Amino acid sequence: MASGCQPKQPSSRQENKADTLRPKLEKLAGHLDSVNNIWVADDARYSPDPFLSPESPYATVSIPGDTAVVGLINRKGEIVVPIRYHQISLGFAYGLNNVGIGDKQGLVNEYGQEVVPPVYDYIAMDVEDSLIRIGMNDKYGLIDLQGKVVIPLEYADVKSVGEGMVAVMKEPQRWGIVNLKNETIHPPVFTYTDRFVNGVVTLQKADGEDYLVYANGTVKKK
Repeated sequence: MASGCQPKQPSSRQENKADTLRPKLEKLAGHLDSVNNIWVADDARYSPDPFLSPESPYATVSIPGDTAVVGLINRKGEIVVPIRYHQISLGFAYGLNNVGIGDKQGLVNEYGQEVVPPVYDYIAMDVEDSLIRIGMNDKYGLIDLQGKVVIPLEYADVKSVGEGMVAVMKEPQRWGIVNLKNETIHPPVFTYTDRFVNGVVTLQKADGEDYLVYANGTVKKK
């Protein structure tokens, strides 16, 4: 009879320790109106929006005014993202929320802590290989999920293509390949991008011919 190992469950002591390490969330005084699916704030300065459904974990809450600011609350009325941004996403992807002040974008985590301050013109949340595309002044790069810059903002476009490889554009429709140290693997001579599989990808040059492009720097005509 087949047998398997069950994953070790954290002890109550470990769970309690993890709880103490989590930042304590400020609570917006009030109560949940379960009929109208909205948090009713005691303080009239705050204007919560309804939860989208009875299962929705988050709702936006704003402080109206000449320059309105918005944040996120959960169904307990806890302020998950501080009420200080001009734009905010309704929820989290990869544990991150896209926030904005003015025309600049940043990222906060599920405890409302800024992982990336709002300094970029553009942040994409279609994460590839745990990397996020960022843009500023029409130049693009990549950051990781902790907000660290992996590929600097120096390219006309950039895209993670798997196996530690990144496609970068230095001129219109001419893509090259760099590694995660931003070291050039192939110069920008290819007309499109695709993902590496087992260390190789098929790409095309302006001559219309297909080439096998290897992660070790080798290029062979197909």
